[in-house]
Amino acid sequence: MLGAILALGTLLALLAPPASAATATCSPSPETACLSGTIRTAAGEPAVGVEISVTGPEETTAVTGADGRWAAEVTTGGEYAVAVDEATLPAGETLRNPADNPRTV
Repeated sequence: MLGAILALGTLLALLAPPASAATATCSPSPETACLSGTIRTAAGEPAVGVEISVTGPEETTAVTGADGRWAAEVTTGGEYAVAVDEATLPAGETLRNPADNPRTV
């Protein structure tokens, strides 16, 4: 049931158009789903080290890698809130749509 990947590229349409699908460590399966996305700066560069929190039936965190991508694995179906820790955005960067933080998926 949870095998579908919940792509959150649009969730974090923060600073630039979403990038391609995440190459994350999360692998969806019949028991596991992946919440994932990419965060880029206003200049289109990867936003490295940005912290993401996921809350809902399960709680977890993720951090963007060198390519700006992040992923979080969940094993319980339900509604999740995904939030960007604005304090961890690169210097001078802000959310494009702060009202969308957090976003429920």
